[in-house]
Amino acid sequence: MNAATGVTRTIIATDQEARAARSAVECINAATKGGQRPVFSARMDGSNAVDVPVELGHLIMTMLDSIAEGGSLTVTAMPAELTTSLAAHLLGVSRTTLMKRINRGEIPARKVGTHHRLATADVMRARDEKRRQAAETFNRVREAQDDAGITD
Repeated sequence: MNAATGVTRTIIATDQEARAARSAVECINAATKGGQRPVFSARMDGSNAVDVPVELGHLIMTMLDSIAEGGSLTVTAMPAELTTSLAAHLLGVSRTTLMKRINRGEIPARKVGTHHRLATADVMRARDEKRRQAAETFNRVREAQDDAGITD
């Protein structure tokens, strides 16, 4: 990603790290039954622990879950609002297509002067939905091929 979206870091977890993450997730989930939220802290050798703000706990759990699944983890700092050009890029559509979706009310946006701004969370939800629909379509096609006895 470019500087407009912030810093991007990709981490590819080793098998050992994935096992450690799975173990941590299992322990945390077992200990936090009943709706309790975990509280994380950081401690340097020989020093006192520093609590991580509770609001960041869900981010840490999401990272642990991703690593536990054995995949890579990409973290990107994003602004709270995006321009239409950047939002279109993230969605994999042209700016014109994005503007049509905004005008139809499919993606919320607000006007700043003559320009539109989109909440990053709304754009990411739309991207996730697009990916979900694509996976669903792929699975339907694959099942139809299997039913018809079509192989590679």
